[in-house]
Amino acid sequence: MIGLSTSWNAWRNHSGQDIIKEIVAIGFTDIELNYHITEKEITEISKLVKNRQINVTSLHNFCPVPDSFGKEKGSGDLFLLSSLNKKERIQAVCHTKITIDYAKQLNAKAVVLHLGKVCVKKGSKSLINAMFIEPQSKNHCDELRRELVNEREQNRKGHMDAVLQSLEELNRYARSLDIKLGIENKFFFEDIPSINEIGEILATFCEGNIFYWHDSGHAQMLENLGFLHHEDFLKRYADRLIGTHLHDMIDYQDHQAPGTGNINFSMLKKYLKPEVIKIMEINGLVSREKVISGYNFLRNMGI
Repeated sequence: MIGLSTSWNAWRNHSGQDIIKEIVAIGFTDIELNYHITEKEITEISKLVKNRQINVTSLHNFCPVPDSFGKEKGSGDLFLLSSLNKKERIQAVCHTKITIDYAKQLNAKAVVLHLGKVCVKKGSKSLINAMFIEPQSKNHCDELRRELVNEREQNRKGHMDAVLQSLEELNRYARSLDIKLGIENKFFFEDIPSINEIGEILATFCEGNIFYWHDSGHAQMLENLGFLHHEDFLKRYADRLIGTHLHDMIDYQDHQAPGTGNINFSMLKKYLKPEVIKIMEINGLVSREKVISGYNFLRNMGI
């Protein structure tokens, strides 16, 4: 089954019933709750789960968005598990535990985690600008890429230590509730985890509840920026793959309907076993018709 994330419509609806009603109306019953869902909405949605009207497969951290922030400020990076600031890192762990609690309450299988980032002076946005928005010479892009790789490597250790410390506590908590944690590959090169850091994390928690969550657009972005090949993630970590966000990409704009961009979904299909959670994560500007056609595109491919 292919599910749909509330990333598509949570922002324009203001009740849990309305969010789910719109999604069910276009044919989905498997749903991922994203980080724009409020506590009031998740309580309303839980009633629909109890009545077996929908199946919540997964929650995307941080869900629900804390009341003090408001729906529009929801983000997977609201607090950073990689933060060198102890107070922020502890907040990230505490709010992740709340998401895990709701996952258990809703009979979800997994929680999707953003792990944070390595602090750099000039990040991937500079490279995106040079390649797609105001194209410069190839040499200039190569220079930006080298600078980013070097600075990230120099600054990564403290942030990775913070991530591992955070995951140590979260793994214990998730195991106690039988909820899987999916660490997601990210859009920017400076984000954690890098392709090698995924392996480091999975090896550290090889007996735990931490798995890999593959995002098709994020992997494609890193290929488009010249850092690696999309398939590299799946070749390495397919055996620990618990879920995937399926969306397409046009240049540097992801979260498009599948079949409208340049992602090779035939390649992806090889790695998506039946038990892998499959979620279309589409942005709210994509029309209802394109969401439906994207779903049909994936189903016609046998995904």
